[in-house]
Amino acid sequence: MRKLSLLLLPLIVACASHNAAQDANTVQVSAHPQILIVQRSSMPVAAQHVEGGLPVKYAMRVDNPTGEPITLTHITMQTVGGGAYTLNPNSQPFNKVIEPGATATVEFWMPAYVTYDTVSGSNGPVTVRAQVRFKTAAGSFEETTVQQVGADMNVR
Repeated sequence: MRKLSLLLLPLIVACASHNAAQDANTVQVSAHPQILIVQRSSMPVAAQHVEGGLPVKYAMRVDNPTGEPITLTHITMQTVGGGAYTLNPNSQPFNKVIEPGATATVEFWMPAYVTYDTVSGSNGPVTVRAQVRFKTAAGSFEETTVQQVGADMNVR
């Protein structure tokens, strides 16, 4: 047992030092941005049950409740679970400054893949996981959100 613990010790130390180095550039925020994701595009009725690739347009609204400007720098999004289509992990860079107490919206396209026909077709709901990266004067931070979106769920 002692030999096993001696073998694991370097691994534990390496993991601990890796996490400390990774967290050195990350700041803690007192108030977290509120994020809403909306699917903006939909497939025409004639193509709702087509299988294959299609571009999907999204809008992301970010509310900045902090007392300082934050800059949206990166969005990585993918679907989780089943749904009308699949988004493989895909990233979009941004450089959108959001002033204190303000709201900003960015729009972007992601490639979606309809792998099988569902009752609601390609316009049905999906659950997306978005990792949203921000930077401030003090450093950077990341917010993760999981939301359900779909062409029939658009909020204007």
